[in-house]
Amino acid sequence: LKREEFPAQTLGIELYKDSLQLTPEIYQLGAEACQVEINQTFYPEITNISSLYSKMAGLYWRANEPAKAADAQQKAIEALKSKSDFSKADLAAFEARLQQYKNK
Repeated sequence: LKREEFPAQTLGIELYKDSLQLTPEIYQLGAEACQVEINQTFYPEITNISSLYSKMAGLYWRANEPAKAADAQQKAIEALKSKSDFSKADLAAFEARLQQYKNK
């Protein structure tokens, strides 16, 4: 896959995740595409990496991979905390999702 295809693939999964019965493999593919997008980010300091990790976590969760979801959500929290102006509300939401992923 080419880099420019990743946002389209993850966007498609995001659009249909609540209205279609997608297989766990599709969600897994979306999560992997998020990781590639993170790895290929040209300017991570101005990219919302925490949001990408959190999106990845949600996709892993839907793929029935709670350990991978928790790992990605932990990375989302770490990325969020690395910004000096992070939102405490966002942090609370990310931490709540992490607990959900760990409690399965």
